[in-house]
Amino acid sequence: EAFIARSRMLVTAEFVEGTTLEELCREGRLSAAQAVRATCDVLSGLEEAHALGIVHRGITAEHVMVTKDGEVKLGGFGLAKPASDVNLTQAGAVLGDARYISPEQVMGIGALDGRADLYSVGILLFYALTGRVPFDDANDFDIMVAQVSTQPPRPSSLNPGIAPELERIVLTAL
Repeated sequence: EAFIARSRMLVTAEFVEGTTLEELCREGRLSAAQAVRATCDVLSGLEEAHALGIVHRGITAEHVMVTKDGEVKLGGFGLAKPASDVNLTQAGAVLGDARYISPEQVMGIGALDGRADLYSVGILLFYALTGRVPFDDANDFDIMVAQVSTQPPRPSSLNPGIAPELERIVLTAL
């Protein structure tokens, strides 16, 4: 008899008590220090995922948890895939929240890699600093068109207190 090995993937998740970045931003924009700290923590988590060859593909403020102790945790890895996966992108298939996905995800061209996640982190930082995402509309199609064809507003146009260096970081990410 032939022995057929089956591999199974098991995903476990830590239970995190706290609030989402989305909930915190709905209460009002974060201070620059809070926004930068949260973003740096998200980037640390992504650094580990990217080192393992994993592209998150679903970064949103709802997937960032802030614990009672102020610790920031990145969740929402339901759309994550290895960057080497040949099925990472499919023509005509758009996955994720249209307000956060990168132009290359919208267009479905080329292989996705960690840069798509960095774009989403730029949206996250924009949101934390201004209280809104740069592209929003009543329907996802219009948001995706804007992601591809429209320059984002300057964060300082929505929050004049943003330092020029921080604004440059946000706009570079986008």
